Amino acid sequence: MGDDRGFQKHEPALSLDYFSYDALLAEIRLRRAREDFNTQRSLTAEGSLRSKANKFTKFNQNKQQGLKTDAKKEPTPPHLEATMKLNKLLNDNLVAVASLPPATSSPAPAPTPSPTEPPTEEPAKRLFYCGYQDIGEVAAKTIFADYQVIGSFVQKCRTNGCHAKTNDVLLFGMHGRCGDFKDNHSLLMERFQGKVLFLNGESFGNANQISPESSDRIYQLGPYMEQQSWQKHTMHVYFLVLAFYKLPSDKRQAILDPAKKPRNTGTKPAVAYFASNCVDFRQQAATEIAKILPLHYVKGCRISSNGTMAEMVPKNIGMSGAYANDDIYKDYKYCLVMENTNYPGYITEKILNAYVGGCIPIYYGTTEIFDLFHKDSFIFYNISDPQPALQQLQRLEENAMEYMRMLYKTPVLASPEVLEKYFSLSDDIGGGSLKKRIREMMDIPFSS
Repeated sequence: MGDDRGFQKHEPALSLDYFSYDALLAEIRLRRAREDFNTQRSLTAEGSLRSKANKFTKFNQNKQQGLKTDAKKEPTPPHLEATMKLNKLLNDNLVAVASLPPATSSPAPAPTPSPTEPPTEEPAKRLFYCGYQDIGEVAAKTIFADYQVIGSFVQKCRTNGCHAKTNDVLLFGMHGRCGDFKDNHSLLMERFQGKVLFLNGESFGNANQISPESSDRIYQLGPYMEQQSWQKHTMHVYFLVLAFYKLPSDKRQAILDPAKKPRNTGTKPAVAYFASNCVDFRQQAATEIAKILPLHYVKGCRISSNGTMAEMVPKNIGMSGAYANDDIYKDYKYCLVMENTNYPGYITEKILNAYVGGCIPIYYGTTEIFDLFHKDSFIFYNISDPQPALQQLQRLEENAMEYMRMLYKTPVLASPEVLEKYFSLSDDIGGGSLKKRIREMMDIPFSS
């Protein structure tokens, strides 16, 4: 605050004896100004007000003196003169204060936002299994990774269908256990009001058992394209592709890069024969191959001409070991992996396990196999004309360099486009193209 004495030492004390009423009012306003302003700007304003007050005092004194010398002039009535002077003083003060920069003040508080309605949450999308659980898990982790997995439909939803909504999905693995619904798909559709995706694997399909009014909720992935009215809800997917995603990521590399195949130990220079369905053409092929190389088998399919009869694996291996055959194959130079039948679209995990195990596959099945795998990466055994395959097997046995080239140098896949077209169930393979096509077929958008 300014020093009051510095402003007053040359002036008389404030009193009505010396100052007029108007001048005294000006002095009072000056003191209030000193108290209210404590910055350089307030001092400037204070000096301006002081100057105006001094001028007004001098004017008042001159006015008083003029009244004494000009007796003839009629004076202004005191009450009017005081009013005029007070108005002038107030106007001058207003002008002075208006010329000052605005005082700094705290910013006004931000307006409180008006309450809004909470965002509408997207209904939870739930996923149920029924039948083959292992294949269902593959679909859950790839095609439906954005879904909440509930589990077994039979165990959790036998009576009330878990109050399924239209955006819920049931994965039905054909030939697997599904309680009362395994052979009664109409009952299944009655209990479950969401969408059902049949993972047919090796079957001919099962949507033909469904009533027409439920067909709009039925979809199929499998090897066969049924000529039905609901064909637009069916997509051809090789069973082999689902089996590919059952493999650990390091084993998948054997398919993507032949150099990453496990090194064959060669401890058993023989052919591994792993089958439980002893179809005639496969048994006959095993018999012919055993004339060139020893043939080791496991499970129930044996041949009378096999002289080794060696056990390849522990006794406890069963059907669940189909995805673990590669652990057996790693010790063998060749693997007999013939399909149960030759039918368009039917390619199972058998040849896949041979590649991953590090042996050369001896394959029979649909010629669509050449669309997937390089023709020089396996031996195609034509049961109608087996001699070319048997001769190729004999040449490989006589030429170790040729065998190594075929095993580790030849690409496994027929072309780079194979991954995107057939195997792209996950985003890291082919950009997830196959997964996106399946979701589009089912009219299920991805979560944002």
